[in-house]
Amino acid sequence: MVESDEPNDSTPSDVNSIEKLKKYIKTSKGTILIAEIVLCVIIIICYAVSVFGRYIIVAIFEMVSSLIFFIIFALELQKMIVFISLIWMDFFRALTSCLVFIITSLICVASQWSDTPQRTGGVLGILAALLYGYDAYLTIIEIKKNKSRPVIMVAGI
Repeated sequence: MVESDEPNDSTPSDVNSIEKLKKYIKTSKGTILIAEIVLCVIIIICYAVSVFGRYIIVAIFEMVSSLIFFIIFALELQKMIVFISLIWMDFFRALTSCLVFIITSLICVASQWSDTPQRTGGVLGILAALLYGYDAYLTIIEIKKNKSRPVIMVAGI
């Protein structure tokens, strides 16, 4: 057997990042964020198939925002970003996502000018609104639990 002198393509930081992602998926917050992303992908597919798929941008935006927060929390980047409160941003992301999905989903389900894929996307959107609402609830519980922790102020901001 001939051994290769070529370096391995995966660096230790890549392996460490992948391990962090795998570890974060097993947490409750990681599971919720993955469920939000998967549900948004299914809603995007429903709206894309629909003739009246004008609400697809809502699902795309919410999926991207959930994906960004998943990466930030999984790679523990919130410890390096100290000039903004990412937990409050996550709370407002989940709360606004819940409200937007409720509004657009009720429009999709109740509209007389909708087809079956749009109504299916609307029903799944209501489920997504419940999931985002649960995420917001868990986030506000986390904020209240960490309220006793001192706030770090950055000079000059």
